[in-house]
Amino acid sequence: MSSEKLERFKSLFFGSSFEADHDGIDPKVVLSLKNAEREQAQQLLLEEIKTTEDYRPFLGIGYLKTKEASSIVKNRILQGFKWTHTKIWAAWALWQIENDPEVAKIIIEILKDKNQGEYTRTSAIAALQDFGNRKNVILVLIEAFSDQKDNSLVGRYAFEAIKHIYSSDQTIRNLVSIILDTKWVDRYKFRKDEIKKLTDLIRRRMKHH
Repeated sequence: MSSEKLERFKSLFFGSSFEADHDGIDPKVVLSLKNAEREQAQQLLLEEIKTTEDYRPFLGIGYLKTKEASSIVKNRILQGFKWTHTKIWAAWALWQIENDPEVAKIIIEILKDKNQGEYTRTSAIAALQDFGNRKNVILVLIEAFSDQKDNSLVGRYAFEAIKHIYSSDQTIRNLVSIILDTKWVDRYKFRKDEIKKLTDLIRRRMKHH
């Protein structure tokens, strides 16, 4: 008989996507599984990522850092996905498994494509923040600061990602907090100096990285 934890895992990763889309997926749901149940979860995910267009199994296999998934994920990325959102999290999973920084380029190109919808581009930012302070990641996030199209959330997500990446840098964190503590419609008008100061500071940090 399955434990409550395993049933919770199955529901969140294979059931209705409403909860996952609304509240996100806590990695502890899969990482808390132990021994035989963890192995069972891993096998379910490995089978599912072969054909699915759902992003959730890729999240799960990424959280588990399952080496056997590497070739499957690479093949799926080469084949292409119906949903760009799923491609983002497949690339993210490959990064979690292999730590290959080249994978970031896949997600960066999606973020830079302003023909993509807001949901897709903010998902790209959410994935990129886990790649750390790599130069190409930071530069595309800085570029996304200025995204103001149709009251877009892209700019806000970019600031939040920078705050996450530089979580140990109090100066950067403080500047981001000031910028985000301003209504969107006023941010680029009244926080122009702070945004420039933040951008210059990040660029200086990159030179010493």
